[in-house]
Amino acid sequence: MESLLQQIVEFMQDDPTGTRWILVPTLAAGHTLGERLARGGFAWANLRFTTPLDLASRIAGRVLGSRGVTGMDPGLGPALLLQLLLDLPAAVPQYFRKIVDQPGVAEALWRAVRDFRLAGLSFADLRPEAFTSLEKHAELAALLEAYERELARTGRADAAVVFRTASEASDKLPVTHWSEVLELPGCCRSVMERVFVDSLPWRVHAFRVTQASGTNPPQWWRRLNPTVEMVGTPDTTSSDAARLAWIAQPAEAPEPLRDGTVRLFRAAGREAEIEEVLRRLQHDSLRLDSVEIICAQPGEYAPMLWEKAARYGIPITIETGIPGTLTRPVRAALALCGWIEGGFPAVRLARMFESGLLSPGEAAELSSSGAARLLRQSAATAGRSSYSATLVILAAAAEERSKDPDRDDDLRESDRQRAARARTLEAWIAALLATIPEAAADGTVVLGDLMGAVGGAIESFSPAFGPEDAAARTGVVSALALLAPLAGMRRPLGFQLALLRARIESVAVAASRPRPGALHVCALGGHGYSGRPVTFVLGLEEGAVFPAGLEDPVLLDSERRKIAPDRLRTSSEALDETVYLRVRHIADLTGHVSLSYSCRDFRRGRETYPSWLIFHASRLVQSGAALSYDELIALLGDPATLVAAAREQAASEMGWWLSSLRGLGENALPAVYAAYDGIRHGHRADAARQTAQFTKYDGLVPQAGANMDPRRPDIIQSASGMERFAACPFGYYLQKGLRLEAPEENDPNPDQWLDPMTRGEVLHRIYSAFLRAMRAEHRRPAEADWGVLQTIAKQRLDDFRREMPPLSEAVYNAEMEQMERDLRLFLKLEVERRGVETVAVEVPFGFGEPDPEEPLSRADPVLIQIGNSQQIRVRGRIDRIDRHSDGSYEVIDYKTGMLWRPHFRNEFDGGTLLQHAVYAEAARNILGAEARVAQSSYYFCTERGWGEWVRKPGQIDAKPVLTAIAEAMGAGAFLRGGDGSGCQNCDFHRACPEAEIAAASSKSDDSNPGVAALKRLAQYE
Repeated sequence: MESLLQQIVEFMQDDPTGTRWILVPTLAAGHTLGERLARGGFAWANLRFTTPLDLASRIAGRVLGSRGVTGMDPGLGPALLLQLLLDLPAAVPQYFRKIVDQPGVAEALWRAVRDFRLAGLSFADLRPEAFTSLEKHAELAALLEAYERELARTGRADAAVVFRTASEASDKLPVTHWSEVLELPGCCRSVMERVFVDSLPWRVHAFRVTQASGTNPPQWWRRLNPTVEMVGTPDTTSSDAARLAWIAQPAEAPEPLRDGTVRLFRAAGREAEIEEVLRRLQHDSLRLDSVEIICAQPGEYAPMLWEKAARYGIPITIETGIPGTLTRPVRAALALCGWIEGGFPAVRLARMFESGLLSPGEAAELSSSGAARLLRQSAATAGRSSYSATLVILAAAAEERSKDPDRDDDLRESDRQRAARARTLEAWIAALLATIPEAAADGTVVLGDLMGAVGGAIESFSPAFGPEDAAARTGVVSALALLAPLAGMRRPLGFQLALLRARIESVAVAASRPRPGALHVCALGGHGYSGRPVTFVLGLEEGAVFPAGLEDPVLLDSERRKIAPDRLRTSSEALDETVYLRVRHIADLTGHVSLSYSCRDFRRGRETYPSWLIFHASRLVQSGAALSYDELIALLGDPATLVAAAREQAASEMGWWLSSLRGLGENALPAVYAAYDGIRHGHRADAARQTAQFTKYDGLVPQAGANMDPRRPDIIQSASGMERFAACPFGYYLQKGLRLEAPEENDPNPDQWLDPMTRGEVLHRIYSAFLRAMRAEHRRPAEADWGVLQTIAKQRLDDFRREMPPLSEAVYNAEMEQMERDLRLFLKLEVERRGVETVAVEVPFGFGEPDPEEPLSRADPVLIQIGNSQQIRVRGRIDRIDRHSDGSYEVIDYKTGMLWRPHFRNEFDGGTLLQHAVYAEAARNILGAEARVAQSSYYFCTERGWGEWVRKPGQIDAKPVLTAIAEAMGAGAFLRGGDGSGCQNCDFHRACPEAEIAAASSKSDDSNPGVAALKRLAQYE
């Protein structure tokens, strides 16, 4: 193609100071061209770069202003259409309203309506016969009519109104009959833009475009660019890069010059592809502002290029910008919307603090990390009222400790400060919650109130750690402000938050035209006006260069053809145009050009293949017959990786290290180990885990075993603790030996108030209070006692509700209904249980002091003999002891969950089912040597457990099982647990990779007493 600047200079030559117009696709492109002219030594004045919309706005502005009409920001379009759609009369048949809650519906409607109106059409042009669905026609026509009425009512003008007004205006100033224009290709993207440009009285100069061999401009492109003059490809070329003009038909290209101006490579992943580009820049000593990177997939490559440039300190400009979701303010705004919609769960707010998305600010004198710690310490759950209640309790407890005269002064001062910070955080959260509107009885909120809350929080409390964050914070506030015309709209909370999310997610930052001293990144098929001599084209893999050509989901191709085939593009026509523009972009490249693709997709774990553009380019580089895939791979050579072939080519310190080690194998390990001690230990640990020997890397901790040995006189165990050890000794060691606690990261279930554990605790309290009331009256429960049980339950639940408020009344009522059914079932089962007397309820033993309400409780632990003059000390809490009419006793443990039959049908299940045996022995100690404990039972007394009983013999001998546990624990054998079936519910599952679990199961070192004991334990079914 003839030089772009050359044509502009020719355009200016006749009258260098006269007023001349250059119509450009974007104003940024105009700035770039103006700078190139100046840097090229071409002085210019009165050269005006403009876009069709910018010029139309100037011409139509006077007319529209006199009518009191202002321009409408297109960002408002999706939300406005959604509101109008939902406000359509009920008599209008429903089509899109049936799926209005689906993501993307508003955006799809806006694209279709915008294209329809820019085609110069109105709702009257929608003919019923064009649609296969009459409901769709009726609703779409009504929506378009409502949209046009809304524009007129509110005095707004969308782009279609601006172009129509400008086209019909009699006064076209600032354009006159003496004006001259050079229109660059691609300025007009719609019929109305073309009509407007053609209505102007200026004299048009044709712009010459080289028609690359095999690339014929599609009909739609020619129709919208009638002033373009197509010229043929020259017979000879000055470089191999110029031969890219034959990229579509390489067989017709002149012979290659082999001058190295076209290079091809493949890379093992997109990051490796980018790394290779940076290595080549460094190797060739290229100035950054002489290089342009063109991305076939800008959405994938631009963020990675930005992150890589930031890491290496490389100045970079990106034409498309980067998604706002890479910045803190946008992530904070989206997280805030999720927090509101989820019912204000404390775990999400803590995450926002911990990740630096929100900060209470300097005025609060409370850091983000400090706020997160306080929030977790407070045990706040969810709901508006949860925060104040729990943080006030936390502050009060800290204040109480600060007044204890027996504590050190520094500890008392620390508690005073903690109390002050807790109150500060409580006030800050209360103030934030006060800005967020509460839903009305029908679940609706006013959009403007929600906008103000989210926008205000981001503006005030989202920190900016760089220019991108600062731009994103402003972008979020501005994006939400676009919804101001809809501020009074009242809709359900979820609907309104979806509108806010759509606007927030549209924020992009760091978009920039080419700048001196900076690498420039743009999209394939763009305008390519930077004129840089070195170009890298990335991402040329099959299926990624060209779009899929999907139909518009609102106006199908068949409907477009029937409505206005000469005004509405079909999907195939749009695809043809996109393919043409992207192929022509490559064909127009000059200077030095590198084409590449990623041959591995690591996210999907698959190989990827080159686009036909790579095949054709290889034929241009190496003239001859078409290459097979294997021949192409041989030509490209090994894929570039993150590790440079030579360390001199590395772009970073880590790259230098990895390149230095390349090819050395194990010979490099001593040098690595000397520099990185952690890697040395990790390698040793990995090697040890692959052997049959049980080592410290598998969980052998003899010192901890000695300290935790349940046979020691100062150690008190529990049945549940021993069951946890049997299930996974390693998890037990992390929890009990190292005192680790996994942070509570699960979002609360919006449909749940009480989690299963808390619900079980509440039911236990109700059962014990009820049965003690019956015991005090020396009688068994009767059906008439429902009132007593109900009163006790209400008192306990009210107390708990004050401590942990439910997310909503609906959730509370639903759980109360289930609670009532469970309690009625419990009463029914108790009434049917005859011939027994409840002699003990909630019997604690071994906790240091007895329960004054329970005569059989005891302060000391129970001693259980396990043989060889050894014993273990056990503490616990027996839910209930009943005495049968024959004088025997039954120990009962309540289970409020589901009955898992495969587990409970076993006797010990490898040591994970011990409570019945341990509590039976404890009951004998408590009741006296002559007491006969005939049964030890698990009582599934809720609907989830079907009211079933699992009864075990009271005289069962658990000594061998307890001995195996004691020996394994005492030997420090904290191996990762058995088959891993319980790992998904373990707090520490992330600390156990599958490979390490598999390695643990292969340990066969019987010489270790701990391993031998664990093997015995697994055999006790």
